[in-house]
Amino acid sequence: ASLNDTSREPYSFVVGNNLTLNRRAILAADASYYRSGSLTQITSTGEANFTGLHLAKPAEGTYELKFSSSDVSFQPTTMLIHVVTGRSQMLALPVPCEVVTGPSNYPECVTSSACTCNHYPTRLATPINTLELHVLDAGFNPVFGNDTIHIYNRTDRDVKIASDLGDLKLCREINSTACECNAAGFRLPPNDCEEVFEFSVLTVNGTASISGLRVMAPPKSDQYKILFTSEGLFDLRYGLIF
Repeated sequence: ASLNDTSREPYSFVVGNNLTLNRRAILAADASYYRSGSLTQITSTGEANFTGLHLAKPAEGTYELKFSSSDVSFQPTTMLIHVVTGRSQMLALPVPCEVVTGPSNYPECVTSSACTCNHYPTRLATPINTLELHVLDAGFNPVFGNDTIHIYNRTDRDVKIASDLGDLKLCREINSTACECNAAGFRLPPNDCEEVFEFSVLTVNGTASISGLRVMAPPKSDQYKILFTSEGLFDLRYGLIF
């Protein structure tokens, strides 16, 4: 038994504790999923029974499952398997952007809609590029409008944002007259900012654009993380380098 899943590239998202995972073989039959079996069967009766077959974190789409024999005189047979998004399971951001040396001889992100910048210069108030947060299912597929929210008849989800590692001083510009920070005494001119423990944003149809974030005078380090949480989902800790 085989499947047309040759890609072993990294998944498109960072999940969990700042992890970017590589795809592995989707078709599996091993005890790690509590259903042991084999992708190869020997038959003497003209019938082969495959047990324990399962798809491990498949991307959404259509797959061709193929059964073939070592005897080339037998024609293989195939069947199609259609994979759709599952229940909401985790928060994620697109993978980090490529980093190059810019004109000023400092690292710079090559930004695009398919990646998240995680390299920034240290400034008095370093602006963070807009973050495109996604809700994913167990196969790392964006759920979009199929977000399984625990509150009946809701299409938006509350997400909390806080400093997790490195004691980042975070501020968020809400509009031209208001801002908030996770520590006292900060301001985004011309406004004094309200002190809050964490920031809150809403996802709509499984996504949220988070803009206006500032990191206040971060010392040079690669040991910073921002924590994203939402009820019923696995947390995301995203690393930043200054």
